[in-house]
Amino acid sequence: MKFVSFAVRSLLIGVLLLAVRLPNARAQVSDFGNSTVGSDDSSNNAPTISDVQLPALVQTNDTITVSFESSDPDGDEVVAICQWTKNGVVLEGEASTALDLSVAGYGDKGDIISVVVSVSDGHGGMATSPEVAVTVQDTPPTISSVAIDNLTPYTSDLLTAKCVANDADGDVVTTTYQWKKNGQNLVGETAATLDLGKVGNGDKRDVIWVIATVSAAGATVSQQSDAVTVVNSPPTMWNNNNFSTWQGRPVMWRPGASDPDGDPLIFSATTTKPTSGVLSGIDPIDGLFLYRPSNTVGTASFPLQVSDGESIATTTMWCSITAAPLKGTQIYTALGDSTALGRGAMTSQGYSARLERMLQSADGPGGKGWRLSVRAISGFSAPDTLRKVAGQSMLSLAVADNPSVMTVWLGLNDVNRIGLNNPSLETLAELTSSYNTIISTLATKTRAKVVVADVPNIGALPFGLAQPLGVRTTLARLSIEAQKLINAAVKPTSFGRVVLLNDPGTRTNFTSGDGFHPSNNGYLLVANKMFAALVRQLEFSPQVVSVTPTGARDAVGTRRSFQLVVSDANGASTLTQLELLLNTKLDMNSGAYLLYSPQTRLLSLKAGRTWLGPIRTGTRANPKEILDNGLVRIVGRDVVITLSADGTTLSADGTTLSADGTTLSVSIPITSNTKLVGSNTIFVRVKDSTGRTAWRALPREVGYVRAGTYTVLPVKGR
Repeated sequence: MKFVSFAVRSLLIGVLLLAVRLPNARAQVSDFGNSTVGSDDSSNNAPTISDVQLPALVQTNDTITVSFESSDPDGDEVVAICQWTKNGVVLEGEASTALDLSVAGYGDKGDIISVVVSVSDGHGGMATSPEVAVTVQDTPPTISSVAIDNLTPYTSDLLTAKCVANDADGDVVTTTYQWKKNGQNLVGETAATLDLGKVGNGDKRDVIWVIATVSAAGATVSQQSDAVTVVNSPPTMWNNNNFSTWQGRPVMWRPGASDPDGDPLIFSATTTKPTSGVLSGIDPIDGLFLYRPSNTVGTASFPLQVSDGESIATTTMWCSITAAPLKGTQIYTALGDSTALGRGAMTSQGYSARLERMLQSADGPGGKGWRLSVRAISGFSAPDTLRKVAGQSMLSLAVADNPSVMTVWLGLNDVNRIGLNNPSLETLAELTSSYNTIISTLATKTRAKVVVADVPNIGALPFGLAQPLGVRTTLARLSIEAQKLINAAVKPTSFGRVVLLNDPGTRTNFTSGDGFHPSNNGYLLVANKMFAALVRQLEFSPQVVSVTPTGARDAVGTRRSFQLVVSDANGASTLTQLELLLNTKLDMNSGAYLLYSPQTRLLSLKAGRTWLGPIRTGTRANPKEILDNGLVRIVGRDVVITLSADGTTLSADGTTLSADGTTLSVSIPITSNTKLVGSNTIFVRVKDSTGRTAWRALPREVGYVRAGTYTVLPVKGR
C-alpha cells in the first residue's frame, strides 16, 4: 500500500473527502475524519488524543498553553497542530500549543478563546480533539511604584504621595491613601496629600509613610511607600526688624522669631558694633535688646541671629535715626504694648499718634510743639516693662524721656496670658505687683501728667466671643480683675483714668479684623478719652483759629462782618477776653479797638483812652445798644456768638457757654467811618483765665496775632 502525507493549513469542521490517484493502484476516496488516506495498505494505525484542557483562569496578557494526552499505537512520533479562535473567529497563523493574549486583538477581558488540537503520526494517521474554550477574566490592577515627594520634610510641609498604577483591561482606576505616623493610621488622612502643619500629623523625628490602594472593576491591590522622617525645621525670623528713634535716645526693641517645631530659641548678636551707635545688650531668651544711637541722623544696622540648637536664622535690624527734638519741645511718652504702636489701624491712626496731634493742635500754631516717644513692643505685658537689658527697662527709658505727658495702657496681653494658656504664662499677683511698681515709679520719678487706661471686656470682643464658653467667661472675669487692680494702683495718685471696661463704644466697630486690636474708630475712642483726661490736668494756651475776611477792601460806610474763631482745649469756659483791633499799628488808643467778654457776653469799644459800653450782644440785646467811636459803628444785637466742639454746634447766639465746648465763634458787623480810611492791620488777641494768650503772637506784641488787613476806601466827594 502506498501512503500520501500532507499538511492541512486550515482545519474545517465536518468531513473532508480527498480523491487520490496512485500509480498502478485504484483510486480510493477516504474520509479525512478517519485520519487515513491511502491505498489498499491499511497496516498504519492512527494516533489518539484525549484530555484536552485550557487553564481555568485566563487574563489579559497571559500566554495560554493547551494541554492534552496523545499516543500512537505504532510508536510513531506524534506532531500536534492547533487551531485557535476568538469569539468564533479563527486567529490566522496561530497553530502552536500556546497563544499569547498580549498580542493586540488576540484576547481581552470577556473574550472567549477556544482551540481544536490535531495530532499526526507522519504516516497519514491523524486524530482531532473536540473544541475546548475558556473566557478571559478580569485582570487586577498593578502598582509600579508608591513614593512620597519629599524625603526630608519639615514640620509644616505638605507631603504628596505619587502612585503609578495600571490596569491591563483598561478599567477605570481609582486610588485611595492611608497615611501613617510611627506605625499608626492618621485618622481621616486618606487624600494624596498630608499637611504636616496640621496638629498631630507630624512633628520633628516622626516617621511617615503612606499605603496606596488601587481599585479597578472591583479588584484592589495595595502597596506601601518608603518611609520618610520629619527633620528639624529651622527657626524663622519675622519682618519685625525696623524700628526708629532720635539722636541720643536709647531704644529697646526685639526681633520676631518662631520655630515650627516649638524648639526653644536662643538669640544672639554677631557684633556689638552696628554701623553706628552701640548695641548694649541682648536677652538670649526672646532677643530683647537695647540700642544706643549715635548723634548722627540716618540709618544704622546690625545683624542678629537665632538658633534652635540645630539650625540658625539671621536677620538685619534697621534703625531710622531722626533729629532730636528742639529745645523746649514737650515730650509725650506712650508706655504700652502693640496698641501704642497702632497695630490694627492704618498708619498714624493709633491712639498715641492721634494724641500727639491733639496735643499739638491744642497748643496751636506757634506752640513749642510736642514729640511722641513710644515705649512699647508688640506682645509686651506689665511685667515685661520691668525687664532689664544692659541695666535698662522699658519703664526706666520712659522715665528718662522726661515727658510732660504720659499714657499707660497695659493689661490686654496680661489677661490673655493668664486666661488663654494652661498653665498660665502669668498670674494676677504678678500683674498686680508689676502695675504697682509702674504707677509708683511714675508718681515719684516724673513730673509728667499721667493718664492710665484699663482694659475693655476682652470676653465681649469678637476675639473673646470666638472662644469656648469657659474661656470667654474667664477672659471677662480677668478683665474685671484687671480693672480693679489698676484702679487700686492709680487711686493714691493724681493720675487721670480712662475707663474702657464697660464703655459701650468698645462694643461697636471698636476692633480691627483680628477682633482684638482696635480699629481706626477704636483708637479714636481711646485717644479722645485720654485727651479728655489730660485736659483736666494740663493748662493749654488759647488759640486764634481763624479771622475772616482778610484782605477785604470796602468803601467808607460799608457794613462788614468780621468773624473771629478762637478755641481752648481746656474748654471755652476758660476764655475771658477776646480783642479786635483795626489800626495801622499796634496801638489800642487809636483805631477801632473792641473788647468782648465771653463770660458776660458784653462788648466794649475804646474811644481814645476811654471805653464806650459795655453793651449786650445777641438777639437778647436792645436794638438801641450801639457803640460808635467815630471810626466804626456796631449794633450789639447784630453780634452772633456760636459755641462748638469738634465741628458740632453746641449753642448759638451766646446764650450759654458750656464747659464742653472748645471753640468760640464771634461775628461782629462793623460799619466803617472816614476816620478808618486806609490800610489797617487786623490784630486779634484771646486770653484765658490763667492769662495765657495764643502761641501765634509775634514776640513783643503781647499776645496779639496779626490776622491780615482791612482797607477802607474814601468816597469821592466826601
